[in-house]
Amino acid sequence: MHGIALVDYDNVRHRNLSGRFQAARADHELWATDLVSEVTLACRRALPDLVELDLRLYGGWTDENGRWSPSAEWLLPLVTSLRGRRHGILVRPVLAVAMTRFPLVKLRGTIRLQSRRRRQKMVDGMLGFDALHFARNAAHPLGMLTIVSDDDDMIPALLTVQDASTAPTIWLRKRAVGAGLNDSALQHQGVSIQSFGRTESVK
Repeated sequence: MHGIALVDYDNVRHRNLSGRFQAARADHELWATDLVSEVTLACRRALPDLVELDLRLYGGWTDENGRWSPSAEWLLPLVTSLRGRRHGILVRPVLAVAMTRFPLVKLRGTIRLQSRRRRQKMVDGMLGFDALHFARNAAHPLGMLTIVSDDDDMIPALLTVQDASTAPTIWLRKRAVGAGLNDSALQHQGVSIQSFGRTESVK
């Protein structure tokens, strides 16, 4: 059984080390390693027959000039080393630097470094549209599609993907199940809500 997990990296990464948006290389090594392991374990709990997991990390990977951001430069070799078996599942993490539908279009400015306040752009949009693309055009029979984010901006994408996909749609996040304003409505539409380290879902 094949699964896909789309991860809003900066939204769900651990912030108990430096707490800063621009972290050190060692922080990213810890965050990314733990995050890949936790997402894989949560996906296995949700789908015990899961064999393969494509795990796409979304974030501010390119600046206004199309150059790699510091975070991307640190993470690129790390995600390569994280590929392999985790919790009995073959995991393939990658940095999402282009939309799945347009793989040759490397988008610039997913992180804005030249503005007074550094900020991300297009990340939620890329993740949401990629989720819809996978729901409609999975290359292999899809066992599950997981969106990993603690951001309620993902709710419209979750509803649309659930409607378009024949595979279960899972929202994996940090907040406890039932803590969201729209959790019951999402579950009523068939979206499974999971929390890191927890197995319960909204009823």
